[in-house]
Amino acid sequence: MNPLKQKMVLKKLNQIQPEDLMKYAKEIDETLTPDQAQKAASLVNGKNINIFNPNERLELLKKISQITNPQVARKLNELFFTYLS
Repeated sequence: MNPLKQKMVLKKLNQIQPEDLMKYAKEIDETLTPDQAQKAASLVNGKNINIFNPNERLELLKKISQITNPQVARKLNELFFTYLS
């Protein structure tokens, strides 16, 4: 992926809101409660997590799995891969 697109994806992730996460979850046929979305957003909002770095992405997915469930984390990883290619 070109650097400009990477910056755009990372900026969006860094500013993600719970409502965004709920919308994206619906797109991958998952359900998030408002509380789960709030907790997940707080994990990334303002933290400058680089999902293009495998270690940072894995650590984030582990935390999301604890907040939601492993299936949501797996599907979110699939969603990330659509942005990684």
